[in-house]
Amino acid sequence: MTDTPGRPFARSRLRLRQLLLLTALGEQRNLRRAAATLALAQPAATRLVKELEAMLGVPLFERSRKGMEPTIYGVAMIRHANLVIADLEAAREEIGTLAAGGSGRIAVGATTSIAPVLLPRALARVRGERPGLRISIQESSHEPLM
Repeated sequence: MTDTPGRPFARSRLRLRQLLLLTALGEQRNLRRAAATLALAQPAATRLVKELEAMLGVPLFERSRKGMEPTIYGVAMIRHANLVIADLEAAREEIGTLAAGGSGRIAVGATTSIAPVLLPRALARVRGERPGLRISIQESSHEPLM
């Protein structure tokens, strides 16, 4: 779906704030409460929903005195908004793990004389602290390791 010819929907004016609002509306079914969870004023939240509906060209919610009930389009968009937000959170966690050294790859060189003694204890400790770390071991004499 596009909002302008040749311009994909994902590169349109779609904002993370709109996706967060959709997920909040999916849970709350009330614009005022959903806006409050995001520290938005109700008019700003209304504008975000209307912009998103205009981009998609379909109504996402049926409005009534009882609140806002998602249409079939709204249900689909809420589901996708949840997926996008979950993916972004997973990316943040992965970046944090990489930055902390909790994953990645390390190569260890050990001489045949110390490999059977020190290496198993060291590997057990590292794996306990960094379970996502991939470790490759090269066992040889001192000269080839250098």
